[in-house]
Amino acid sequence: MLRSNASLVSQHVPPSKIRYEKRNPKVSIRLTESLRKTLNELREKEGLSYADLIKRNLKAAGDEATVNAAIQAAYEKGRQKGRSDAKRDAKSALKCVEIGKCSVCQRPIIWDLTDPINVKLLGDFLERLGVGHGPCIDKKRSA
Repeated sequence: MLRSNASLVSQHVPPSKIRYEKRNPKVSIRLTESLRKTLNELREKEGLSYADLIKRNLKAAGDEATVNAAIQAAYEKGRQKGRSDAKRDAKSALKCVEIGKCSVCQRPIIWDLTDPINVKLLGDFLERLGVGHGPCIDKKRSA
């Protein structure tokens, strides 16, 4: 069986092609079917080639104004979250009341009014003591 050495001989590549490939290296990626479908739909919708889509998005990602806008948006989002957390903490703090000191250690006793059981216990205790609104007590005394 005779074999040809033609497959072993490399073909001449013009210098211009070598320079072009050096300046424009090939990039290869693997995508799932769903990502490939999404990419093709985007390409058709935008009327751009794969290379143009990538170039546009890389330019946008590197655009200093875009980066600064993203940083500012993240800062504002964090600031707003901090404000809402502070409001929540303040509301919670308003629902915790110091009702006296411990008779043993003298540290403050904090009554948590966010707990429905504590609210019920306090309400029952105040009712048993006969505590009421000032005007209501005055009416009851004068009646």
